Amino acid sequence: MRRIVRLAAATVCLVPLCAIYAHTEDLTKLAKKAVESCTLDQPGTQPFHLKAEYAPSRERDNASNRTGEIEIWWESPTKWRREVRSPDFHQILIVNGEQQWQKNDGDYFPEWLRELAVAIVRPVSLPMDVLLQRVKTAEVRHLMGQTNINWDPSSGPGDAQSKGKGYLALMDQTGRLFYTGGLGWSGQYHDYKKFHDRMVAYTVASGYVEVTAKVSVLEDLGFTPSEFFDMSTPGADAQPIETVVLDEDELRKNLLPGKPIAWPALADGPLEGMVGPR
Repeated sequence: MRRIVRLAAATVCLVPLCAIYAHTEDLTKLAKKAVESCTLDQPGTQPFHLKAEYAPSRERDNASNRTGEIEIWWESPTKWRREVRSPDFHQILIVNGEQQWQKNDGDYFPEWLRELAVAIVRPVSLPMDVLLQRVKTAEVRHLMGQTNINWDPSSGPGDAQSKGKGYLALMDQTGRLFYTGGLGWSGQYHDYKKFHDRMVAYTVASGYVEVTAKVSVLEDLGFTPSEFFDMSTPGADAQPIETVVLDEDELRKNLLPGKPIAWPALADGPLEGMVGPR
């Protein structure tokens, strides 16, 4: 199996907020309600068909070749199909129960594209209990109509990739997500619209070289052929691409050669001179 290891850098949507939170418990309740209301790929969501086109957010990045389309046919959390198209990479992914079917043109799934494809339907990649625990211990600041929630604050930009660190920014007037980030997930969210009992951002941006996806179709899932989610469809890759997100410490351990030398304790002899392993 081909395994792509990358550092990744997420998402939450919240309901109306007061200017200042009196209790941490209030904030976690709002977070739980908000995340559940804006996540598409969760139990209870009406089966849907979604299509989004993406391109660089800034004109200066147009030469980056980051254009294409993401299309998703979703029946349940355990039965869905996604097609990602770009000039350099094309993937068809089918999930049916515990089985997975993949067809890839290109052997590298760009991390920015993977994050974007996930962020459109899953604003937060953390389990709910983990997210709420992080919110409870977060540093909360209010600035220019935003509430910024930062757990395990980093000392610099590079530390944002470290395990357990992340942040959310919410618009106080609406309570909805403005931007967020963490290990393996990130996004900026705008243009919310209602889809059954969900509130969905129709404009989602992500990535260091920022790319913006605009949802052009979000509708109830119509008729799908019986073979649409079939795992026995010919043409699957023998070695599917798997993405493994590692924090910086784990990655360094894999890159550095060998273990450090364990020097024996000095028993006797001169206190100065040259030493070396035997």
